[in-house]
Amino acid sequence: MPCWITATPDNPLLCAVAQLEWLRAMAALLAGALLGIAGCLTQWVFRNPLAEPYVLGVTGGASLAGAIALLLGLPLWAVSGASLLGALTLLALVLWVAQRLDAMQTLLWGVMVSTLCGAAVVALMALAPDAQLRGLVFWLMGDLGGVVDGFDLLIPSVAIVITFAYVMIAGRDLAKLQLGNTLAQAAGVDVTRQRRSACVVAGVAVAAAFSIAGGVGFVGLIAPLMMQWLVQRLQWSLHCALWLSGLAGAVLVLCADQMAMRLFAPQVLPVGSVLGVLGAVTLLTLLLRQKR
Repeated sequence: MPCWITATPDNPLLCAVAQLEWLRAMAALLAGALLGIAGCLTQWVFRNPLAEPYVLGVTGGASLAGAIALLLGLPLWAVSGASLLGALTLLALVLWVAQRLDAMQTLLWGVMVSTLCGAAVVALMALAPDAQLRGLVFWLMGDLGGVVDGFDLLIPSVAIVITFAYVMIAGRDLAKLQLGNTLAQAAGVDVTRQRRSACVVAGVAVAAAFSIAGGVGFVGLIAPLMMQWLVQRLQWSLHCALWLSGLAGAVLVLCADQMAMRLFAPQVLPVGSVLGVLGAVTLLTLLLRQKR
């Protein structure tokens, strides 16, 4: 039986370290899958290949609520719960305002809300004690080191089940949104309802991923771009890009986290910094291939 499943008296320290690495890997897979699918949903809803789930404004509420919980010294499950609550509150506000706005105005509203929350987080960082500042900075840049118990995976696990169920039910109708409102309605799609439900599911997915991994960036942008390009090259059905985006996001975050732990060992980098480099290189490669 593997050491990380059953601790033995021979080497309990090795077993504990292996179990922590397994939990961290599971958190990376869950967060990446959630961000990949959320990114694909966001790009389809706004019909913009450069849209990413963070433009919905949910990360602003998640970062602000999570930062307050971290500075109060709460455990990770409480930080995750606070981040989720803050994200859903901001998402509800954005969707309420979006009823009176078009797609571009909704994007701008989400960016404005995120900017205001970001300013509040910067103020908290300036007032935070030095002992807590490093942990807060790591979490805001993207960090999976706080996962120490299987209970910490509860929120993203529930979110991934909800997201997968939604994709199974509405995936084909969501793909028809790429035809435009008129053709999608002619194909029997309730465009307004599908866009709103996709925004809600994407917001929940991003909130759950942010609650456990912090500010992991670029995944929701790069993974859908790569998989939609692949689907077009292989001439597969467009709704397959949703599933593939989740798979690509999971692999991307897992690989970036392993690099973050091993590049400058025993020092550990924030996974967000590694993803920033990987994301920039991938995006540049895609742009060059498209131009060529």
